[in-house]
Amino acid sequence: MFEYLRNSALDARNFFDYKTAIKPRRLPSFQRNNFGASVGGPIKKDKTFFYAVYEGLRQNLGVSILDNVPAAACHQFVNPGAGNTTLVNPTACAASLTSATVVPAVMKPLIDLYPLPNLPNNQFTFPAASTQRVEFGQMRIDHNFSDNDTFFTRYTIDDGVLDNATGNNRAVASGTAFPGYRTGGTSRNQFLTLSENHIFTPALLNTARASMSRTSFGVSGTSPLTLGDPRYTYISGRPMGGGTIGGLTGLPGQGSYSYHIQTIFTVSSDAFYTRGRHALKFGGLFNRYNLYNRESKLLYGQLTFTTVADFMQGIYSNFSGLAPGSNLPRYWSYKTAGFYLQDDIRMNSRLTLNAGLRYEFLVIPQERYGLESRFLNFADPNQDWTPGEVMRNPSKKNFSPRVGFAWDVFGTGKTAIRSGFGLYFEVGNFGSAIDQVSLAMPPYSRQLAVSSNPTRQLISLPFPFPDTSLTSLCNPNTPTGTAVTCTNRLQTMAYDVDNPRSLQYNFTIEQQIPFGIGLSVSYVGNRGLHLWQVKEGNPILPNMTSGVATWSPYLCNGALAVVPCAAGQQQQLNPAYRRIKPGYASVITTKTDGDSWYNSLQVNLTKRLSRGLEFQSAYTWSKALDTTQGQLYASDCADAGLLHGSSPWNRGIDKGPTCYDLRQNWHFNVLYHIPDLASGGVLAKLVNGWWVGNILSAQTGYPFTPLLNTNRSNSALLAGQGLTGLVDRVNVGTDTVTGPGGLPFVPYDADKVNTGNPNGWFNPLMFRLPPTGQMGNAGRGMLRGPGLATWDVSINKDTGLPFLGESGKVQFRVEIFNLLNHANFTTPSARVFAGTPTVAAGATQAPLLNVGRITTTSTSSRQVQLALKVIF
Repeated sequence: MFEYLRNSALDARNFFDYKTAIKPRRLPSFQRNNFGASVGGPIKKDKTFFYAVYEGLRQNLGVSILDNVPAAACHQFVNPGAGNTTLVNPTACAASLTSATVVPAVMKPLIDLYPLPNLPNNQFTFPAASTQRVEFGQMRIDHNFSDNDTFFTRYTIDDGVLDNATGNNRAVASGTAFPGYRTGGTSRNQFLTLSENHIFTPALLNTARASMSRTSFGVSGTSPLTLGDPRYTYISGRPMGGGTIGGLTGLPGQGSYSYHIQTIFTVSSDAFYTRGRHALKFGGLFNRYNLYNRESKLLYGQLTFTTVADFMQGIYSNFSGLAPGSNLPRYWSYKTAGFYLQDDIRMNSRLTLNAGLRYEFLVIPQERYGLESRFLNFADPNQDWTPGEVMRNPSKKNFSPRVGFAWDVFGTGKTAIRSGFGLYFEVGNFGSAIDQVSLAMPPYSRQLAVSSNPTRQLISLPFPFPDTSLTSLCNPNTPTGTAVTCTNRLQTMAYDVDNPRSLQYNFTIEQQIPFGIGLSVSYVGNRGLHLWQVKEGNPILPNMTSGVATWSPYLCNGALAVVPCAAGQQQQLNPAYRRIKPGYASVITTKTDGDSWYNSLQVNLTKRLSRGLEFQSAYTWSKALDTTQGQLYASDCADAGLLHGSSPWNRGIDKGPTCYDLRQNWHFNVLYHIPDLASGGVLAKLVNGWWVGNILSAQTGYPFTPLLNTNRSNSALLAGQGLTGLVDRVNVGTDTVTGPGGLPFVPYDADKVNTGNPNGWFNPLMFRLPPTGQMGNAGRGMLRGPGLATWDVSINKDTGLPFLGESGKVQFRVEIFNLLNHANFTTPSARVFAGTPTVAAGATQAPLLNVGRITTTSTSSRQVQLALKVIF
């Protein structure tokens, strides 16, 4: 039995804990109770045994929310009761606003959703809490039929409920949120396993297993807004969706509901046969997957404003929403199978060789009710979607060899060299990739993407969609410069996907050194091929001017132009500025075109327990690159565009550090048992049984990319046709120049760009605006976020309880997490400039107010936990 208690009584404050009028207690509340018990024993002597375990968790975690909100002046209207009105102090709200700037009546309810700042720099904080309940249980029964035949069955269940402060439907315990907005999450995972071990002969053994796993989770959001209130409705009849405003925390909305269930039935058999110097392993694995997905992305819509000034004026840049009538639920099922043979050959007492071959394949997914369609060849202008299977079968040649060796160099057992190579396929792990098909694919669902650029259309709520049909095509001759162009956005999976695979290889030298210490030095590498990634499937191809990719939407007096024509010029559409399939807008496509490279040096030191001391040290120096990867349409490296990167036609542009690229990573753990007194008595009871544990971790920061707040290049990736969608990268500064307001722009210096200040982690004056119509030249992942360093300590006392049996004892523990209360920051805001298309290139625009700002930590502040365990 055990009981772990933790609360805020002995905790330290977080770096971002502030004391305000609405939050008089600086340290958030915190209560955590982790408890459980396990028991086991015989049911039938020497034949049948049982083991059961239960663990529960109750937690109320207070968090300090830190939001970037509009200035107080943005809420001060000349005539608050009127419809359209003006601001009392417009420049205090946003520098580009004037006394003539009109705030439309439709915007005032949205502006009022933001609270007034209660901290400097237009920030707002309030106390919030995340409550969590977890129940875990497991039951196992073992039975011995005979000395040669044993069996066990195991059932595991794990239930979880989370009620969380949230922003934009994100179920997280920290970050940005607003009062009254919550996210609820529920999960239930169940696992059943039956296994039999049979010894046919001393040389032949077999393990047969059958199992079932069922995992499910759901997420839903709540808000204080009245459902259907037309003041906040983007799509008629639906609650308010989320919003993005450059420089601010996302506009609060009601998160939509999603639910996922995955059931896997598995049968496997593994045989072990020894003959002479050969140790053979062979067997097979069969899986049946049943997936139910009820995703609701953009069900309530998503609204985007480039700057605070645009938000105040109601000039939106982009709106996306799910078309009425879309059918989202899908029931998928498919099968996988794999067979393998491996031989471990003992060449002599010092050398063992390993060789094996695996073959695995899949039966492609089928939707239970036939709700599936695909583009067989999207690039063919004469082909449209057709009903049928969503993907080809890429698994027919999935043969994967494995080789390796282990060599005792001197025959002393103290020096060894090991190495191995293998080709590994990912078969059946479709995860979110297959879920994309339901989100926007005719004739069952469709997304509407409305762009107001370049005419900077004023907002109107609810949005008046020109066409909500799930199968209609856009008019390819619709002028790009109109307020609403092609709205027919799709989201799908490429038909010609391949099986992701990786080449894995390693070389290790192991050496036993004095004092019971083992040293290993390894080179470990991995080459990923055909990895999942999200790309624009229907891009606008650029003009190549002097070898530079340029997007030119207009002809001004017959010449190519990248922004609307000047007064007096004749504006025409550039006929070359159109998508591969003009009948559709953006097509978000999940593909298998990604590549990755990983190389590392790994050094491990391990000391076996002697004289009360044992430790382990693990250091990794590595480099991980990719061309973007992932199945989700989500942020790449904490706001570096999106997972598809910048270019669907040139993968080299997006090659850079992976989101998980930690160049240096060190972990050290040590246990020391304080020597006991030889004598008995009360003193021995007090001073005996003490031991101390330490865990130290240190790592460098994650990469991120400096960005604009707009699609200044006009590439129109992931948008309708216009200037919105995927945001672009900045240019790297090469000169010294005075910018607006006397700002001293300087050349980029990799050694000085990071300031280490959480209020501005990097120097934005080392970057510039790229020319309109062109992508920025900043490298993906060129900047590094904060590193991490923690030291966790546990002080333990074991006291024997003879009346509970030979092993009976009570254990008291004091555990201190983040002992030094070191602030480990998350990645900063990467948006550098608004990137307004009409502003000239270079140092001509002031950085955004919250550029480089950090508002959360990646680890908790110092926390103290008291624990009591009874062992018998």
